[in-house]
Amino acid sequence: MELPVNKHQMKRMQSYDAFIQAALQVIAEKGYMHTSIEDIATTAGYSKAAFYVHFKSKDDFLAAFTQNLIQEFIDRFLSSFILQEDWTASVRHGIRLFIELAERDQWCLIFFEFYQIALRDEEVRSKLQLHYANWARFLAELLDKISSRNGLRWQTDSHTIASLIMALLDGYNLQRNILSAPVDAQHIEEAVIRLLRAWVLPEASKEG
Repeated sequence: MELPVNKHQMKRMQSYDAFIQAALQVIAEKGYMHTSIEDIATTAGYSKAAFYVHFKSKDDFLAAFTQNLIQEFIDRFLSSFILQEDWTASVRHGIRLFIELAERDQWCLIFFEFYQIALRDEEVRSKLQLHYANWARFLAELLDKISSRNGLRWQTDSHTIASLIMALLDGYNLQRNILSAPVDAQHIEEAVIRLLRAWVLPEASKEG
């Protein structure tokens, strides 16, 4: 049973969320290195003193911000994904949902910032490594559900397949934000479907 939240706790939660949302906007526009605590506080509509109620420093904020963003992405995906009857439809649905979420609120730009910071910040790198480990495990479990539901057997372990799919989607997101004519998302879907079909054991194969 959850305890009731009083007005003080509610205001504290609201200000915390405001700082997180403000950082999404400011970091996407200016980059983390050029974003100050004052920038975040002003955009959130609070004082710097209010910022320090929640966070000890900018680095402390970055750790919380990273964790919050990653968890929000995962939660949105899990709440929207629906396993389809046809396995290829499940795969296409998952890829489209992933790309759709990555396009929201300039998340790709934020994640690219994280990648740069992770090269020199051990805490951020650890959070990103945990993020990838969680995604790989989730995708592997999803592939196992798809194979079980459709009578499929993979020629290699599902975790390896999941890691390759993640690498393909990461490359797509990078190209989409840099190149003027990136690969079409539909081609990514087809590539993943062909990849999976190539790893289905012949005696268990069912065309989707």
